[in-house]
Amino acid sequence: MIKAATRTFFLGLALAGLAGCEHHHSHHVITAKVIDTIKAGEVRGASDVSSGDPSKVLAHFTADAVVVIPGRAPIVGAAALRKAVSDDLQGPRDDLSFASDKVEAPHSGEIAASKGTYKLTNSDPSKSSAGTYVAVYRPANDGRWLIAWLIAAPGAPQASASGPSS
Repeated sequence: MIKAATRTFFLGLALAGLAGCEHHHSHHVITAKVIDTIKAGEVRGASDVSSGDPSKVLAHFTADAVVVIPGRAPIVGAAALRKAVSDDLQGPRDDLSFASDKVEAPHSGEIAASKGTYKLTNSDPSKSSAGTYVAVYRPANDGRWLIAWLIAAPGAPQASASGPSS
């Protein structure tokens, strides 16, 4: 016969296990919401780049963002990013399109990441490029997810080894 303390212990474990299942389910819902938020933010980001308004573009980045793109030294922090974006949007603009094919949001909720392809078309074909990017996001206090790191590499995109996209 199981003593009362032992029964209480096992009952507590069973309830904790059930609570863990419920907790896992809520993480799944939160993770799906984060993924949807990031995908919607990327659509807005493409539109904001096309608008030519630096403040709209900068609103997608953290204050300490790091951007590594082909043909440039790494861009680190708000002041450097503001200058780079403002310079890039002056005069004739390049046509930039990008789309994620994979977005992942770990259950921790501390960061998320997207991977996708980009195409930059310039009137000078030698300045045009296409390739793959990875963006790492952090949550903002207002529910948005902001880019903390953006890394782009030119060249033909590689097929995803992880299966279908999220």
